[in-house]
Amino acid sequence: AVTPCRGFMLDLDALEPAWNLVPWKEYSYRVKPGSTLAIVSSSRGCKQHCSFCSQRLFWKESWRAVSAERFVDQVQMLRDRYGVNVAMIADEIPRFVGSSPDYRQHLPGQRCHAQRVV
Repeated sequence: AVTPCRGFMLDLDALEPAWNLVPWKEYSYRVKPGSTLAIVSSSRGCKQHCSFCSQRLFWKESWRAVSAERFVDQVQMLRDRYGVNVAMIADEIPRFVGSSPDYRQHLPGQRCHAQRVV
């Protein structure tokens, strides 16, 4: 039997990742000794038309995102509950690229560093 296709979940804010199952001591950012690394997502999908990439086909040329508030709350929770001090964003098109309002307005007093890895 083949599982029939279903639509994508539209309300990503409703997802509750099982962060409590992650063996945190195994995740560190090697260039920052003693760090705790989390790989996070602020969106799912991609609408770009890159000829070399399968993501647009996998996501059926759709894109949806968590709210800026939810994303920031999740990163802050990871910091406070699990000691995460490095967050790597795994999105093809992160939530905050070209978004309004800018996600950084939800980070009062936080230092934000962005580094694009190509």
